[in-house]
Amino acid sequence: MNKHKIRLSKTNSINSINNKEIIGVNLKRTSKLFPDLNVVEEVDAYEVFQSEKADCNNYRLILTINPFCSMI
Repeated sequence: MNKHKIRLSKTNSINSINNKEIIGVNLKRTSKLFPDLNVVEEVDAYEVFQSEKADCNNYRLILTINPFCSMI
């Protein structure tokens, strides 16, 4: 990396003021470009749900047990 020292214009004389200084900088990329990913596809969520449900053999039972007790 090259460092540039810029002397301000106001140091030229007593009546001098600072001016805008422009320095050209070379920019260099060291990484690769991302591949062009213009993939557009629609996904039907219900269809995905149905296919996953058909492929699964596990079941979850959610039960509520209300005991009925009597004293004799």
